[in-house]
Amino acid sequence: MEKDKVLRTIEEVARNKQAELKLSENQLTSLPAEIVELKNLTELDLYRNQLTSLPAEIGKLTNLTILDLSRNQLESLPA
Repeated sequence: MEKDKVLRTIEEVARNKQAELKLSENQLTSLPAEIVELKNLTELDLYRNQLTSLPAEIGKLTNLTILDLSRNQLESLPA
């Protein structure tokens, strides 16, 4: 998925106050900073991308109960 489409998807989820965001199999190498604005998010699916790290701000998603990071190339996680 192109970066513009990812940003539009995030904006739509924020506008509709959706609880789930599925970005699996999109060859993402990083997460946009806008993702931390999704305060209602309870499920974030990042399965099978190319992520090597996560932004520290991901910890601000305090309602998140499911985070699928499988099949990425994560080298470290934020403290």
